[in-house]
Amino acid sequence: VNVYQFNRVNNTVSRVAFISLGVQLRKIVWSPDGNYLAIGVFTGPGLLPIYKFDRSNNSLTFVASISATNNIRDVAWSP
Repeated sequence: VNVYQFNRVNNTVSRVAFISLGVQLRKIVWSPDGNYLAIGVFTGPGLLPIYKFDRSNNSLTFVASISATNNIRDVAWSP
């Protein structure tokens, strides 16, 4: 998973964070406040890890994971 930042002044894009999950991804969704990523992964039974994005040092930190008995096909945050 790569997180990129767009610089509107210079019209450039640069990678600011990266994590390797080693599995097939289904869906990646930012939380409404832009602080968390929910990542639906395909591992047989579904897995939904949640990562916090720290903008001060451009890092992703694992905070929680939810297991599902079935494959995860979609992910959405509730406001």
